[in-house]
Order: sequence, then structure tokens, then C-alpha cells
Amino acid sequence: GNSARDAARAAAAHEGEHLLLGDHVEVLFDGLLQARGGHGELDAALGGLVPAQHVNQRAAEAVAAAHAVDDVDGVFPGEEGRVAVVEHAAPAVVTGREGGAQRDGHISEAEALLQPARHVDVAVIETGLGGRLDSTNIITPRACVITNISYDHMAQLGHTLTSIAHEKAGIIKSGIPVVIGEAEGDVRRVFEEKAREESAPIYFAQESDVLTSCRPDENGQWAIDSRDYGYLTYELDGLCQEKNAATILCALRILRQQGFAITPEAVKEGFAHVTTLTGLQGRWQKVGSLPPAYCDTGHNTGGFRYISQQLAGIKCRTLRIVFGMVNDKDISGVLSMLPREAVYYFTQASIPRAMPASVMRDKAAESGLKGDVYDSVPEAYRAALHDSCDEDFVFIGGSSFVVADLLAFLEANKKN
Repeated sequence: GNSARDAARAAAAHEGEHLLLGDHVEVLFDGLLQARGGHGELDAALGGLVPAQHVNQRAAEAVAAAHAVDDVDGVFPGEEGRVAVVEHAAPAVVTGREGGAQRDGHISEAEALLQPARHVDVAVIETGLGGRLDSTNIITPRACVITNISYDHMAQLGHTLTSIAHEKAGIIKSGIPVVIGEAEGDVRRVFEEKAREESAPIYFAQESDVLTSCRPDENGQWAIDSRDYGYLTYELDGLCQEKNAATILCALRILRQQGFAITPEAVKEGFAHVTTLTGLQGRWQKVGSLPPAYCDTGHNTGGFRYISQQLAGIKCRTLRIVFGMVNDKDISGVLSMLPREAVYYFTQASIPRAMPASVMRDKAAESGLKGDVYDSVPEAYRAALHDSCDEDFVFIGGSSFVVADLLAFLEANKKN
């Protein structure tokens, strides 16, 4: 799990500036803030600050991981604009094995990046694949953020953390400051070496003094004592948010040093209302009450390091987990982190990259996890609810796409 868009939007006082965030963050100012590794929370957190300052902006949400939000600031570009962008980008579209165009967010990215007429004051761009090969590298940012490194997109990025770090470090640009959320040992050395090569100032959020304390409150949010902004309430739930908050605040400090006018009021508003301001979903999000049901988009070992801790602290009669992943992740690594006492409902998201539920069940059995197979996320979720009593707990996750299918199903049910 990981968060950055709030800070980016907060910095929107300099019209026409560029800011970029690394693994899963987005863009700031008529240009970009490139982020890698932090995922949508960092994007949304930074992105919520600009609306809080009432600055005209259109954030480009062009990430397949978002899946549930495929638009520009909640507004789709429209058919004519979409056709024009697709025609412009068509020569660069990579075709899949069956000869058809693969949709992994790249057309959406083009739609977002090729619409300068939308008067973007602040753009927080989340990289997709991330790093050296990412399409967002056409952007010259004002800052970059890399939240962490985990086993992800291994077919393209490599099968060791250092090889993945080398690829992710590709967003570090000459002379552009970069914030690293967390990195240890060889991974840290990769980033330090790349920053030296590029003469890029590098900052490690885990070593900064931006947080004096951070603790969950009784409302399931985070109570933060910050060095620069005093007391903050952070709306996002989940154990990963403490490190995300430090990364956001570190990025904000750098932006202020660059002359961005970021007010304490905007920061407080952005942290307190990140989901309202940005539409971010799926971060330890409550979707049901009796039984309690939560979903989370964590989809690799880095994310499940926190999710597994969270699940371990749940007091319930029976823990029921609706679970599916896509096939380019460290699936065995994630499965080894899941609780064996839970009852599993193995399923698959409605995308080609989803691992078939029956294959997932067989892999899970090797880790001592047991459950049945369901053809779709809604079917698996309904089965989990049917089997539950009020004292049970239901978790839905393993993939951003699984969560997206769930949220789409729940939204459709609301309308019916």
C-alpha cells in the first residue's frame, strides 16, 4: 500500500509549473510530479490539496491500478476528445498476443497527457509500470517520489528487488529532487547511486523530522503531529498510512523550498478529506457493516506486509477472504503472508491478466490456504456474505482490479 496527490495539488500556487511523483503518484502543475512505488494513496493525498486551495486544476488519473476511476478529475474527456487522442496515439499502441490492443491504462495516460487545453495548474502523475521504461518519462517534473520497492511487474522489471529498483530509479531526473519513502540496504544504494549520476538531491522520508508522532484514532483515521503544519487528521485508514504521511509531508517541504505557496489550511483540508476531494477508493475501505467488510487494493508483498498485520489484529468469529491476483505479481510471496485460519473465496477480476481462480486455489493450497472457486468477484463476495454471521469479518483484495470489480458491483446495486 502507499499516497501523494494531496501534496501536489496543494502546491498549485505556481501556475505552469511541473512536478512528478514516482511509483504511483501523479502530476503537479501544467507539468508533472512523478512518483514510483507509492500507489494511489500518495497520488490522492497530494491531489487533494489543490482543490483545498480552490486552485483551478485537472488531475490526470491515468493508471490501470485505479481501474475504478478512469477519468480526468472525475470527468471523462468525452467521445470526441477520446477519439482524437486515440487517433494521435494509435501508432504507439502496443498490440497483444491475439493482435488486439492491450488496455493497461496507456490509452488513458495518453488521453490525460495530451489534453493541455484543459488548463491544468497542478498535475500529479502516477507512473504505471514505472521507472526507466514508463511512458511518463516524457515529462520533466519539479519533483519525484518513490515510495518503496516491492516485487511487481517482474516480467518487465526483473526478479530481484535491486533489479526492480534499478528500473524504478529511471524516473530520477537530472537536477530534480527525489523523495524516497522507504529503502534499505542494496535498494537504497541503487537510489543513491542514480541520484549521484543525475546530480539529483535525494531525501529519505523515513529519516526526516516531518512527523513527531502518528497514531490511529478512535474513528479509524490517523492523528498526526507534524513539524511543519501542527496537528493533522488523515482520513485514509490502514497501517501503511503512517509511512505514506511522512512521504507526503517530506514532498511538501521540498515543494515549499522551491517557492510553492502551500498553506497550512490546504494541507489540513487535504489530509482530512482526501477521499472526498479526489474520489480515491479501495484503501482499507469499509464496504459493509454486518458482517464488517473491508477491501484494499494492496497487490504485492509490500502492500500485504501491512494488510496481513491489519488482518491479524481483527477480532472475529471467522475471517473470510475474497481473493484474486493478476499473474505478474509475486503470488507465492503474498500467499505465504496470508492467515491460514481464514476461509477463502478464490476469484478472478474481469481482465485478461487475472490469474484463473482455479489456479489461484491450487497455488494457495501449497501455502495451506483452503477455499472454493468463484467465477467472478461479485459471486465470491455474495457467497462470503451468505456464509457469514454478524460476528465474522470479510476482507476483499489481492488486486486493484478485484477491488474495482467489487466497487462497480456495489455501485450498480445502489442504483438498482
